[in-house]
Amino acid sequence: MLSSNPSLLTHTIYPAPVIPLGYLLHERKTTDTHAEFFRHMRSVCPQLSGLPNMIIVTDHERAITQTLHDVLPSLQHFLCWNHVLQDCKRWLHQHGASPQLEISYYLDSIRSMLSSTSDSSYKDALLVAVTKWSQVFSQHFMDSVHPVTDRLGAWQLRPLGVDQVTGNQSETFNTVMKRLQQWKEETVDSMTLCLFRLTQYYVSEVRRGHHGVGKFVLRTGALH
Repeated sequence: MLSSNPSLLTHTIYPAPVIPLGYLLHERKTTDTHAEFFRHMRSVCPQLSGLPNMIIVTDHERAITQTLHDVLPSLQHFLCWNHVLQDCKRWLHQHGASPQLEISYYLDSIRSMLSSTSDSSYKDALLVAVTKWSQVFSQHFMDSVHPVTDRLGAWQLRPLGVDQVTGNQSETFNTVMKRLQQWKEETVDSMTLCLFRLTQYYVSEVRRGHHGVGKFVLRTGALH
């Protein structure tokens, strides 16, 4: 079975929505597979490595995070808040946390800490949180989330003009593709044609946006 992972771009001249930058058709999410994709993207779009306001947002999957570190080390890489929170929620469910109010308390605590104004204020909040959390969850957080807060914390994101980052737009785009395929497995040629048609649509919308029509509305002064 083949899967498709889109790489999506939010351009600074458009308030919204995203624009597909590239696609990867693959059978397994391995480091080699992702490395081949990002090496190709680096060759056709070398600007990925040099723009100070360019960031990429992914989940915490090791294959993709390691590949980005190896292939595009200068690209600013952040992790999706929703994926981190969902991972914590899943862990809590698996370890008997209940009722929903208890899980919400943990997730709200994490969200609040990640929204801190600085690394030091985050660490101060963490010291308080671990005295209230269960010992096993505190250990889980320290092992899995705390080491990557430099790619999650709002204090790292605000200089770039954002407070938090998610992969919601990618998930929405994936939903569009699945609806086009009627939520069924498809052959490679069918999937490729689907992606090609979607790309045609977005190229058309970009061109329409430059003429002041369509859904892609240019930011004020973007053409000057």
